Amino acid sequence: MIPILYIDEEANSEAMASKFDMMATCEIEVRPIVNVADALPALRLQKDIALVVLDIIMPPLDAYTLEETNGGTRTGLRLLEDIRREFPRVPLVIVSVMPREIADSSIRLYAVADYITKPVNGSQLSECVLRVLGRWK
Repeated sequence: MIPILYIDEEANSEAMASKFDMMATCEIEVRPIVNVADALPALRLQKDIALVVLDIIMPPLDAYTLEETNGGTRTGLRLLEDIRREFPRVPLVIVSVMPREIADSSIRLYAVADYITKPVNGSQLSECVLRVLGRWK
């Protein structure tokens, strides 16, 4: 199994569970993170993470202020900065309802491997993860 972190406040929802089940059939083990403040500690503790999938729009909660995340609309991009600072080599994919153009400068600056616009299904996620990791057949 390929362990990945999926950081999205909806990662524990029923809709996501079916996507993650589909991904499991492709040998991808999704470890959901629903609270932004848990993302970096999870990366520090789980040394086997092969890739991170990150949403952009999330509540900043206790991790960041509303001001620095533009009311939560850029929480994922703020977290991306911190992930890159500590984990510069972990492959990262953004999945968001926001158009790619909103995050283009961050994508280049922080070496984001791919950007997928929601809605997305388990097949698309699996293909993306496997392609980014060089395992797509």
